[in-house]
Amino acid sequence: MQAEIWIDTGYCKEKDDNPYVVVCHEALHVLIGGKCMIDSENDEYITYTLDDVLYLKFCADNKIKVMPLKE
Repeated sequence: MQAEIWIDTGYCKEKDDNPYVVVCHEALHVLIGGKCMIDSENDEYITYTLDDVLYLKFCADNKIKVMPLKE
């Protein structure tokens, strides 16, 4: 499987969203919808639950400073 994720960095800046967290969130949509075949209202809840975990793992693996997470 293959997917392209396009992030509007200007919109992220305007909304004060971390682009890395947004990429992690969208990648989880691809995983959950594509690989796990979960296509319902629950996929948004699942991605919001896991995107911070994936972001923290990404930062640790790439030695990137973790930015404070928003509630």
